[in-house]
Amino acid sequence: MSVESPWSPWPDVYSLVSELKTSSILAVLSISSLAFFIGIIGIIYMLRILINHKLKKRFSKITWFFYSFLFAWVLTSVFITIVGGVRFILLIIPPLAVSAGIMVGILIEYPKLIEDSEKNDFFKRRKNLINIISVSILLIVIIFSIYPSYKLISNMTPIVNDDLWDVSEWIKNNTKKGTVVISDWAYGHLFAAIAERPVTFDGRMGYVETLSIRKNNPAFEYGVKSPGISREYWISRALSTSNEELSYGILNMLATSGDNAYLALEDYAGSTAKSVEILNSILGSDKKTAIDILRNNYYLTEEQTKNIINLTHPDRTTPFILVTTDKTRDKVKDKAHFIFNFGEWDFYKNSGQDYLYSIESYNIENDILKSDNGIEMNMKTWDIEWDGESPYCVEVIAEDKSEKRYIDSNSNFCVIILSDDKKAVVIDKNFENSIFVKLFLKKSNTNHLKSIYKNQSMVLWE
Repeated sequence: MSVESPWSPWPDVYSLVSELKTSSILAVLSISSLAFFIGIIGIIYMLRILINHKLKKRFSKITWFFYSFLFAWVLTSVFITIVGGVRFILLIIPPLAVSAGIMVGILIEYPKLIEDSEKNDFFKRRKNLINIISVSILLIVIIFSIYPSYKLISNMTPIVNDDLWDVSEWIKNNTKKGTVVISDWAYGHLFAAIAERPVTFDGRMGYVETLSIRKNNPAFEYGVKSPGISREYWISRALSTSNEELSYGILNMLATSGDNAYLALEDYAGSTAKSVEILNSILGSDKKTAIDILRNNYYLTEEQTKNIINLTHPDRTTPFILVTTDKTRDKVKDKAHFIFNFGEWDFYKNSGQDYLYSIESYNIENDILKSDNGIEMNMKTWDIEWDGESPYCVEVIAEDKSEKRYIDSNSNFCVIILSDDKKAVVIDKNFENSIFVKLFLKKSNTNHLKSIYKNQSMVLWE
């Protein structure tokens, strides 16, 4: 049974948080490493001790009460991790660590147990060998416990790096105080703190923990509706669309009036879906056309129309800067999936779509390009296939030049070759001319957005 997002019908940004994703029991155990597998073995072996009279006498400190408590602790922690998300794996560590410690103690005591037995002369004569084996087992457990942690840590990269810090410093020193920074929600807090500029979106806007107090708290003018994760849709929409006027209109609205336009329209239209539909129809138009659309197509009153226009097409706008990260260098190379999914969200169905997007490295030998995501292309003849299919279009981008050809009108994907980065992109053909492609992949200016600063992994657009 699926649980509806508390922010419904807006797309849920929490679905992007890795540690909140649900996990299987096998995934939980694999993350836990070998040391905690020993903990599981400890749980099993303690049960054997309790049902064996001689062993129970030897290990008298292991009682049914202790065992029941430890078993319930492990079982509850595993259940919470599977249901609540990977971040709850921390709850599993303490009980399994206790169990692993007990199992180590049993291994240490086991040679003595054998020695005390009159029926095991063979083992008595090999006491030193048994001790060596016991120590070897412990060393193996320790080594194989450290290695997964080392491998995990070595592959981690910090969200805040020198490039991000330099961008923040540049914004602080080269923009007006009121300039709004529009970026990925994960960077919002940093820009607010280091760049000392207002941001459209940061982590606090989606705090589920505050929902219970918002309705009756005057600090939240719109209750649970604002601030919220609704801005994730609008930012993604500005990037997924191919309409440059609409994209600029959205960004301008977010920087100048924030949530006010769609919240006011929601009151007039009676639903979030209708308010989003109306805004998508007017934000790409000039002021006069937008007024006509509101009056003639959606039958808003003169007062309602004036109110909305002041929020969507204000006479005085707030300056903003759009920050983009270089997706070709990002290790999490599939972030574009959520931009397309959220940007094309169907509010009437309350769902998105899993649009095609893949970016991987490639090599060229004898004029044949082969990429890690399955693209094979003859660079001279432009014969190209991906998974045995021809693309709708192919575009090769090198420095400031690009060449584009249309191959198969019946195909549903395009291929973009980024020569400077040695990357090959497979993308749904609906987004071949999207703002995302222009800014993130081509790094080219639009009619309204110009590049004003860039470093190795980030670009600023004004």
